[in-house]
Amino acid sequence: MRIEDRRKVLLQDPQKFPPDMRGESKYGPVHGVELFKVFATKQEASDARIHRAPRAGIAGSSLVKGAQSIALSGRYEDDIDNGDIIFYTGTGGQEVLSARDKARGRIPRQEVPQTFANQLNAALRVNKELGTPVRVLRGANKHSPYAPSEGYRYDGCYLVQTAEIAVGRSGFNICRYKLTVRRVFFRVYPSSLTLTAPD
Repeated sequence: MRIEDRRKVLLQDPQKFPPDMRGESKYGPVHGVELFKVFATKQEASDARIHRAPRAGIAGSSLVKGAQSIALSGRYEDDIDNGDIIFYTGTGGQEVLSARDKARGRIPRQEVPQTFANQLNAALRVNKELGTPVRVLRGANKHSPYAPSEGYRYDGCYLVQTAEIAVGRSGFNICRYKLTVRRVFFRVYPSSLTLTAPD
């Protein structure tokens, strides 16, 4: 067996070469994780390398390559989830809710402006400039028909079409991004909704 063929055989053995040792890119789809896979917690999604920041909405702060993924679960008042099109709010500046308000599902208000000086917000803008895909992890959200009923679902890769400063509902500047699903002409969500991706 030629050396190159032997190498290919060895790379298929996860005991000898786990996925993290295969030179796999941190961007785009993750080897071995199927589209629409549901995770019970954000930590499980982090362990599977889908969204490596279990406590943050944006994972990856590279100002060279951009962010790797976002988590969308209706925690920002200016987020809009239209399935194949997402208007996503940057990180920072929200009020801190009490445990009681969290239990009631109240969405925090924006209390201070957001800027691209925040490295996570700036990284997601780099995705727009370079066309680097962003993995999307959707969390349970009773306000969205596109969200899972529980847990967190991997919904594939999106492209950041716009990154701008806009005025949010509470009157403060927010970092706002428009994302569209990547290279999918139709998509059947687990809720049996069929959507047509934008041109």
